[in-house]
Amino acid sequence: TVLFFFAIIAFSAVFCKNPGYTENIDTGEFCRLLDRAIKEERNLDYFCFFCRNLWSSSTVHCMTCGKCVEGFDHHCPFINNCIGYKNHGSFLTFLFTTLFYIMVQIALLICTLVRRHTICWYAS
Repeated sequence: TVLFFFAIIAFSAVFCKNPGYTENIDTGEFCRLLDRAIKEERNLDYFCFFCRNLWSSSTVHCMTCGKCVEGFDHHCPFINNCIGYKNHGSFLTFLFTTLFYIMVQIALLICTLVRRHTICWYAS
């Protein structure tokens, strides 16, 4: 039960934590920057045309959330949140806590089955 409690706390931390959403800039400012980049023939890879936002080299637009995430790893459907640089540690804690909880439950199940089989074997 203690492990399950820690897994729930870790899940809540990942679910509620901001993964690193980028702050949106003013649409007018975005258009001015875009016009300037086009005139100077610069690379447009760091412009998000969905959010009308500027990216850093590690920012990716999540199509599920509809937001740009700094340090984007993936969008996790189990927690319904993106995994970015701000919640990556909490996500790993959640994964390892849940994995450890499942391993303990399987070990307890095996011990219970072996114990019942041993008792039945001696009884007959």
